[in-house]
Amino acid sequence: MRRVFSFLRANRNLYIQSSVNNWPPSGESLAFTQYSDMELTLSPSSPTLLALLQRPDDAQFTHHVIFHLRPCELDSGDMRQVIKIICQMSSLRKVELCYRVGSPILDFIHQVAPSSFSQLQAFHLQPEPLEGPSDWKQMDVSAVPVLQLSDLPEAEELYLHGLELTSKSSAADLGRSFQTRRLTLKECQIKAPELGLLLRRSPRLTSLECGVLIDAEKAREWFDLTMINQGLASFYATLKHLTISFELATSTAIDTGNEGTWGIRSSLTSLESFSQLQSLEISFVTLLGWNASSAPSLSEVLPQGLQHLVLTRDEAFWWGYQWDEGFATGAIRNMIQQYVELHQGHLRELALHVPEGMGSFEIDVPSTRDVKVKIIEDEF
Repeated sequence: MRRVFSFLRANRNLYIQSSVNNWPPSGESLAFTQYSDMELTLSPSSPTLLALLQRPDDAQFTHHVIFHLRPCELDSGDMRQVIKIICQMSSLRKVELCYRVGSPILDFIHQVAPSSFSQLQAFHLQPEPLEGPSDWKQMDVSAVPVLQLSDLPEAEELYLHGLELTSKSSAADLGRSFQTRRLTLKECQIKAPELGLLLRRSPRLTSLECGVLIDAEKAREWFDLTMINQGLASFYATLKHLTISFELATSTAIDTGNEGTWGIRSSLTSLESFSQLQSLEISFVTLLGWNASSAPSLSEVLPQGLQHLVLTRDEAFWWGYQWDEGFATGAIRNMIQQYVELHQGHLRELALHVPEGMGSFEIDVPSTRDVKVKIIEDEF
């Protein structure tokens, strides 16, 4: 006799709603194409989950699934049965796992083992969209889920949002190499040694979008970009897209404009060796260092093959920031102008973030160059 789920109720008018289809009543045929894209809330009230539990063999046809993981809404016995059905999704190519504060992320990943899906190409782990003021904890930097690097699944595309990534020992080897080609970290808390380790163990990277969030309460040392330079050294001939940004956050109203145990040490002034790099988004500080007066020229640090360049002001509110003075004196305009005139490579687009109220800021593009210059005025 099949186990009766504690939350399962008979419903002759049951229908399934997915992200792409309004599905017909259960009396009609549910073709496997309707299961290829599925949005599944792990909750007793989820009609999709109820229908899947009644027809578990249809799980094998799913190619793309979005899981909405809730804090402890299923009892352990029901969750084991659900996990068993999920593990039958042998055709999965993309998994998106949306979590809320308190969701059992690690338990889910350990039980489902996304890396065991032989056709898996993309894995996304991200917070649920905010639904109102009551969701303030979703934005609390001190309440983010913690994930060990060794727990990360295997996929060509890895997208991680709003997590704290760590390892048991910053010097320890992960014991395996990731086959990830496209890695995105969005608002993730990760220290320089761990990020350097992750890069060294991802030898196939062609695209890296790295958004590091620094929690002022937890910061005990500056983020050392020397370790990131070392991690990136393996990608001189393969990396095509690079975005790196830093955000300083606080949950207890620390004045991050004062000197503290947070900051960025060194810079990524060795990008000229990246022969395949096509697009780059980076701040002045990360690329050229804190000292604006002694910074190298852009032509000295950027590769010839670069096509798209975005220069930002991520650290404008940090203690010791000097680069905005260069906008007032004209030094930054001269730097950009020189780069546009002298760059002999393939540059097609340059976007420059400028301070609020900057007024007129123009770059003259020689008639012989087909370069689009975009000035973006920040709201700070």
